[in-house]
Amino acid sequence: MRVFVDDGNRHLKASGYGALSRAILLSLKRHTNLELQVKSRKARWDEGISNKDELMGVPESDSPLQCDVALRVGTPEGSNNLGIPTVVYTQNALGDLKPEWIESLRSADSIIVPGAFDEKIFKRYFNNVYICHQYVDPNVFKPYLKYRNEGKDDFTFLFVGSYSYRKGVDLLFPAFKGAFSAGEKVHLRLHCFSGLEKDGVSHLLSESRQLPSNIEVSAFSGTTSPPWMCRMYNRADCVVSLSRGEGWCMPLHEGLLCGKPVVAPASTAMAESLPRTGVYRVQATETEVAGIQSEFGYNMKNHYGFAGNTFWEPDVHDAARALRGVFDDYSKKSKPCHKGRDYIVKKYTLSSMADKIYDVLQRVLNN
Repeated sequence: MRVFVDDGNRHLKASGYGALSRAILLSLKRHTNLELQVKSRKARWDEGISNKDELMGVPESDSPLQCDVALRVGTPEGSNNLGIPTVVYTQNALGDLKPEWIESLRSADSIIVPGAFDEKIFKRYFNNVYICHQYVDPNVFKPYLKYRNEGKDDFTFLFVGSYSYRKGVDLLFPAFKGAFSAGEKVHLRLHCFSGLEKDGVSHLLSESRQLPSNIEVSAFSGTTSPPWMCRMYNRADCVVSLSRGEGWCMPLHEGLLCGKPVVAPASTAMAESLPRTGVYRVQATETEVAGIQSEFGYNMKNHYGFAGNTFWEPDVHDAARALRGVFDDYSKKSKPCHKGRDYIVKKYTLSSMADKIYDVLQRVLNN
């Protein structure tokens, strides 16, 4: 079977979809007998991409019609018909799909999503929806105790993601303020791929200035290579997210693989993909996107605030409790984190990823 992979050159990039696309290509290359072709590379490789030489071994093409089936990896919009049976791997993590996404995805013969949460949403509109987990490389992301000495002496929480309302970064400030009293020195490190431009910087400055002096906030804007991200995780003590919705949330898996406990909402894919060990769950409530009142959430409301669409709002007080729990008994709570790593290593493998995607490709071709 010849497979044309169109990921919009994402596998060249140090991003979430980039990591997903690389994992898909590597899983199919290593664990199937498929003949792979990738859409011609018209972008530059980001520095530090793992397995670049192996990925370069997948031939390029601009002729999907020479293949038997196409696999598109990317966001729900833009699922154009390539003239051959097409499978789309995508995700959403909200309570409904935008009407234009639904129309765009009608050109796909099957859809693959990361978990049961997205499967339920997509199945409202499509019959052929399947689940295939995502993957984080445990050979790249693993514990390095020596790197902790490069970080702050104070107890450090790390957030990784865009500086945005959807990622819940605005909730971190009141949660930390509620969790830590004067004299308890903690450090919140924000590692943001995007969002710290213009209004984002203003929001960060405004919110951080309202925090008590015992809570230090630092921020990084931009992307770094996977090995450097591993180093960032190892410099911290705990990885935290108060995201309002995730299709998978790779940073939380990366943190656990590096041996760090995680604070995360018990909602969307985070509720199903994370192990119990090493994870401190925060309660979240389903909320209408159209009801967003925060000025910081205007963009999300503008883009996703159609009738009936929802997100999951983490409880700030419960988040403060979880942060406090990790801080108060860290020596005890961090010890079982190796079990969280073991869970991810065993459950989310490249071979099982290949099996699931191969099965969907075969179904499409046989129909």
